Amino acid sequence: MKKEQMKKVAEHIMEYNDPKVFLKQDYNENRADVKNGCYLIWYSDQRAFLKDLYNEAEEVADRFTDEQVFQQYQHVIALMSGKKKYFENI
Repeated sequence: MKKEQMKKVAEHIMEYNDPKVFLKQDYNENRADVKNGCYLIWYSDQRAFLKDLYNEAEEVADRFTDEQVFQQYQHVIALMSGKKKYFENI
């Protein structure tokens, strides 16, 4: 991900989680939090977030199944594990 995208994801994470807690967890723990419903739970909301993050056209975003969207959303959130600098000064 690009720096601007990582900032967006960090801001998104902070809407749903305490960054101090998030940063203490590893990739798998943060991915499990997403899977267990600690973040966006509706596929349509996840799809809209990823569409905005990747600046995708509607037809590109719509070609993915709900499961693919959910897997990518989990990965994007968990990928920020340990990325402390993106949570500073936000």
